Amino acid sequence: METSIKGEYPMETSSVSRIRFTSTYQFDCYREGELVWTDTNDNLVVNEGLELALDSIFGTMEHPKFYLGVIRNNAPIQPEDTMSSHSYIEFTGTTNIYRPKCNFEKGALVGNTWYYIATDVQCMISEAGRIFGAFITTGELKGGEAGTLYGAAMMSGSRDVVPGDALLVSVTVKATG
Repeated sequence: METSIKGEYPMETSSVSRIRFTSTYQFDCYREGELVWTDTNDNLVVNEGLELALDSIFGTMEHPKFYLGVIRNNAPIQPEDTMSSHSYIEFTGTTNIYRPKCNFEKGALVGNTWYYIATDVQCMISEAGRIFGAFITTGELKGGEAGTLYGAAMMSGSRDVVPGDALLVSVTVKATG
């Protein structure tokens, strides 16, 4: 038997739902209309992302808007990462001054997991470079440290991008009980 947070009421382990938040990022890079590479990887929902999720459900926070940032270095994602304190560097070589918005749509319940999906969040590449992953934040300004970091994912390896590439990232967020 486990005890509750305040230690007042014992809880049976078998009847406790252990909610788990995860996300999967699918990266597709198109060059002159042709798919040149693809990569799929899971992310880490960071501590402040977990707090944001619970605050949005049970607290007083309104439903936040989410934006996608692209990572340009190979850096570990840590649970304590925030928008103002992390080891990755944002790739800012895209055509817009703002990060592209993630428009999540309700997916389905499969087994004991709910899915929400933001399909084909588009980043138009304006500078040649190498990218390593992506992150989701409530901060809209590209390169900025404002907002709350939900989570980040590194790709299975680095990938080169050139001006004119269209990077389409689909993000599936999941909650399993």
